[in-house]
Amino acid sequence: MAELGVRLPSLHPGQQRRREAIAASGARFVVTMCGRRWGKSIDLGEWIMDGAMQGMKCGFFAPTYKYLIDPWTDITNRLRPLTEATGGKVNEQERRITLPNGGLVECWTLDTPDAGRSRKYHRIAIDEAGIVRNLKTTWEQSLRPTLVDYRGHAWFDGTPKGRTHDFSVLFDKG
Repeated sequence: MAELGVRLPSLHPGQQRRREAIAASGARFVVTMCGRRWGKSIDLGEWIMDGAMQGMKCGFFAPTYKYLIDPWTDITNRLRPLTEATGGKVNEQERRITLPNGGLVECWTLDTPDAGRSRKYHRIAIDEAGIVRNLKTTWEQSLRPTLVDYRGHAWFDGTPKGRTHDFSVLFDKG
């Protein structure tokens, strides 16, 4: 049987240092504020894809469809060799990728406070968290409960310019 290859993005040194610091801290919830072009979306997508390939259920969240489309396209294209060769499924309409090992990637917009409700995840990534309206309420009422079953992890990424009060509060707690 031929070996399947999925090419995850390469991390730049800053992303690698961040990953090492997160691993050393053992933190479940990570809030990162980085400038534009740092590679936040790529870093989050890599973390989500890595989890799914390990059989984890993962959610990727972005403020709106415009912010979600590029990460969704990247994740889908990178996992496509695996889904096509092994019977996994890509559902474009639901923005859901199911892997044969039980791994899952679901992508959501946060333009409604109920995104992810009733789901359970090992990992969730919140991209552009600084521009998510009512981030604190959405986190407390919809997103954090998705992590209870698996004692899952959440990463919030955003920029200093786009920081809302809620994002700043989360960042300062760290």
